[in-house]
Amino acid sequence: MTRPESTPPTKPPLKQQPNVANPPHVLLLRNPDENNDPNPNPPTARYIRAFQAHGWTTTSLPVLCHHWLNADLLCSTLLSPTDPPSEGTPLPPQYWGLVLTSGRAIDALEAAIAPLSSADRSLIWQFGATRPVFVVGPNTYRRAKSFFERAHTGSAHSPDRSQIIGREAGDAVHLLEYIQAYVNEHRPVDPTSQTGAWTQLAQTPASAAPTTTTTTTTTTPVRSSGPASLLFLSSRQRRPTLVSGLIQRGINVTELPVYDTGADPTVPQRLTREGAADRTEQPPSPEILPIEINQSPVTTAQTADQSSRHRPWDWVVFFSPSGVDATWPAIVNTCAKETGRRRARGLCSPPLPRLATIGITTANHLQSQYHVEPEVVASQPNPECLVAEIIQYEANHA
Repeated sequence: MTRPESTPPTKPPLKQQPNVANPPHVLLLRNPDENNDPNPNPPTARYIRAFQAHGWTTTSLPVLCHHWLNADLLCSTLLSPTDPPSEGTPLPPQYWGLVLTSGRAIDALEAAIAPLSSADRSLIWQFGATRPVFVVGPNTYRRAKSFFERAHTGSAHSPDRSQIIGREAGDAVHLLEYIQAYVNEHRPVDPTSQTGAWTQLAQTPASAAPTTTTTTTTTTPVRSSGPASLLFLSSRQRRPTLVSGLIQRGINVTELPVYDTGADPTVPQRLTREGAADRTEQPPSPEILPIEINQSPVTTAQTADQSSRHRPWDWVVFFSPSGVDATWPAIVNTCAKETGRRRARGLCSPPLPRLATIGITTANHLQSQYHVEPEVVASQPNPECLVAEIIQYEANHA
């Protein structure tokens, strides 16, 4: 799918210093911050403030919904190997470490242990306190740290903060380096192993190895056997980078899908409503405004009253491949409707919104699946880099 045709074909640049009566507007395709986020400066709010600092306005649109999987098996898996690795032992018990690559995996873990007795919850918390926990990026680091430290308040098993590893890892490729460094130092796996083994608990994929873009599984129960491995709490559909990299490095990995991600069914209606919104009568204060659409909120940050826009959004920011899949067709449709509306009134077609992604993985997905190249790919997955590089792009194309 390609972008809809428009006239003129090239997109005129935005002003570097926007007119306060008509500031650039950015659509952030990520869910609003959650109430249980331990971060006092939650991520979505940081993106909103970073754009507001330049006089831009934003809308944060929820695009994904999540479902928890295999809660019982998750609990039994974590309750089984309760003995921590022994000092001087080259091969510790069945799972020598835990991999959590997103906050959704931690949400699934919290939901799974909620019905357990306090004694069983303590054993599961001890699992994370006595083994390295590998994470991707600062947000997942904070969530994991809060989960295990909150669980061990006043306990003899309070975790060493250094056991949560990967705060600076921006993606799976960099996380592999952190895992390899830990293996080189602590030797939790057989040093003579040349190729790692991959096992899935509860769900076995159609293919024998994770070689496709995503792994979709069925429900054949299996159990890990053989040397110790990392326990990876994954999404039902995920990219193969991490698992394939571990196997190539001779590191065994046991995968347990604990959540599934799908598109929020209200996304098309939300985008249509947001894209057609008249921003001329919004309050000037920089606050987050809930807009009730199908009983689900969209949050809009406004910094000044605005005149009617010539396009639904000046920039659209994608934060994940699943977010691209959930929204791109609806974005194209919304822009096409606006084009038709303006042409019917004898007006020129609106310029298309510019596109940005939070990282190279999402950019590659946008290009490979929809043949669209974003104008900006953030060099680091954080608000400061994203906004600075968008502002720099505008300056270079003024």
